Amino acid sequence: MTATEKSKDKPLPPDQQLARLFGFTGEDLAINRGGYLSRRQQGAVEFGLQRLGDGLLRLLSGNRFRPRHGFKPVRSICGRASLLQLPANDPRFRQTRAMSYALFRYQVVIAGSPLPFNVTEAQYAVLVEGLVYRVYFNAEQPDHILSMERLVSGCDSML
Repeated sequence: MTATEKSKDKPLPPDQQLARLFGFTGEDLAINRGGYLSRRQQGAVEFGLQRLGDGLLRLLSGNRFRPRHGFKPVRSICGRASLLQLPANDPRFRQTRAMSYALFRYQVVIAGSPLPFNVTEAQYAVLVEGLVYRVYFNAEQPDHILSMERLVSGCDSML
């Protein structure tokens, strides 16, 4: 077995799994911590592509999608996660439009958050019930996660 094959078999650390599945980079997270959207995120929000994976966004956009008016503010919430799996007949199990239709049957609620965040099955699978997360989101789309981080020492650990 080659080194490349061995590295493919290793699971990613939890923080890297979050970044990959929620489609954000370390740079996006650092800028979100400062209270703003990154250029990449702002371009995605402005063009309604925020639900696309990073690779597809890069393929479609090249360098054309640039923010028009500086950086927009980002809000964050910190708290323990509660995970919900909605039954198929639940009215909250809704269809939303990205480039194609995606069904969101899973939600994460952060303690103190007024709204649940819709997540895919793969995203739901990497989240841990009861763990403390800081979630960054755009105020214009408060149910969509831009980036997030696990906070093992609680919400005060990043202040």
